[in-house]
Amino acid sequence: MSISQSELLQWGTAHSTPGAVPANREPIDPKWLEVILGKEDSVRMKECMEIIQDAEKSVHEKEAAFDEFEMLVESLDNANDLRPLKLWAPLIEIVSTSPEPKLRMYAAWVMGTAVQNNFKAQDDFMAAGGLDPILKVLASDTDADVRGKALHCISSAIRQNSAAIGAFMAKNGVAALVSVALDGDARLLKRAIFLIRSLIEEEAPEVAAKAAQAAQENSVPEMAADLMMSETQDTDLVEKCLELLSVLAVKYPNTLSAELRERIKDELIPSVVNAVNEGTIAEDILERLKSAI
Repeated sequence: MSISQSELLQWGTAHSTPGAVPANREPIDPKWLEVILGKEDSVRMKECMEIIQDAEKSVHEKEAAFDEFEMLVESLDNANDLRPLKLWAPLIEIVSTSPEPKLRMYAAWVMGTAVQNNFKAQDDFMAAGGLDPILKVLASDTDADVRGKALHCISSAIRQNSAAIGAFMAKNGVAALVSVALDGDARLLKRAIFLIRSLIEEEAPEVAAKAAQAAQENSVPEMAADLMMSETQDTDLVEKCLELLSVLAVKYPNTLSAELRERIKDELIPSVVNAVNEGTIAEDILERLKSAI
């Protein structure tokens, strides 16, 4: 809606008469309330989606609309409105089918922001069928930025939500996390390793046990060992792998094969001693692993 400065001035003058309000004053036109108070967030969210879905709009215009959309769903109330506004389905469709990587990335980003620390939005995301498509995006999308936001969405969608974690496990979500290791993106890989460890450390024993079992079935301990011995020399990645192996060795020792245990003793532990001595890797993590092995 376009309102000129002249019209706004006329409205202000007409409604600034001192004293009693005239009995014959006309009701305030809703357009002036919109100018003064701004549009409701729910209206703005729907308008953002209309722009995003408009085939006549440029990618740049759609990115700008997504940027506003993401800011709006930072509010818990707005995130919870995605379901009654029927906006989950188009977001899932965009992340699954849009030919534009930027739009797929933004869709995953909006969903990840909406479900972060928000149990209701997590449940709404799951009810809308968002888990399968986002796992597929994580495992197979050709764009690293899209996969990064997909991982953010998954992590936020299942965090501290037993039902969501159960669904994630049932769909072998750990396999999707492991697939991140195949493309060599260290940034995503470290986040995937961290998420796997977080699941194994869940307070609910049944959840943690399932995560540990899934890690074993998908050869995560062996993958962590290989990463620690790789030539990348990424100390942060080495520490995250060391933490993962330490947790498994302490809580679920049966997930480590006899062959891997020997490798840890003979190769991995000696390989990180220098990093520990230099202070780039925490000594207590190594000590936990040594005592458990």
